[in-house]
This record gives sequence, structure tokens and C-alpha cells, in this order.
Amino acid sequence: MEISSSNSNLSVNAYLQTAGSRPSEAQSQQKTDTATAGFQSDRVELSGQAKEVQQAMTVLKEMPEIRTELVDEISTQVDKGTYTVNGEKTAGHMLDEAFMNAQVMKRIDLKA
Repeated sequence: MEISSSNSNLSVNAYLQTAGSRPSEAQSQQKTDTATAGFQSDRVELSGQAKEVQQAMTVLKEMPEIRTELVDEISTQVDKGTYTVNGEKTAGHMLDEAFMNAQVMKRIDLKA
């Protein structure tokens, strides 16, 4: 890339104009000090719902992703040919889970 003298002069002039228009560091600090005088620092306060969600997330993070004992038990039953599915029990669990999900969604103000 070749830099011609006319391009470099334009760049230097633009830099000088920008640098001249900026306030000095001391001026910037003085403006900041004046702007924040009499104001308290920012703070965040969580609502009761946010605290509940935070607690639930903590519990979920502590739970194992895979329940290895249950997986091992079912694998053994499948291998032996003794594993059976109770359709009514499965459907009941599915409905319970759907109901719980709907309740959680209402609790955190999301549409189910």
C-alpha cells in the first residue's frame, strides 16, 4: 500500500482537528465529578419472583443431567427382556409435567 503525501496531510489535519476539539483529561474528570455530585450510586434490587427463579435455577444446575442409576436399571431390564411400559402411568406423568410447566410459566409471567 502506498501512502501519498496528500493523503497523509489529510489524515494529519483530521487528527489535529479532532484532538483539538477533545477536552483534556482534567476537564473530563471535572465534568464527571460535577455531574455525579449529590447522586447516590446505582443499585439493583431483585423482586420476589426473580429471587424464586434464581433459586430454582440454582437447584436445577445442581441436579445431574442424567440419572445414571435409573438408566442402568432400565438398560438391565431391556437386556433381560423384562422392561414393560405402563401407558397409563406414562400419560399421567406427561400430564403432571405439562401442568407443572404451565404453573411455572404463569408464575414468571410468561405465556404457556
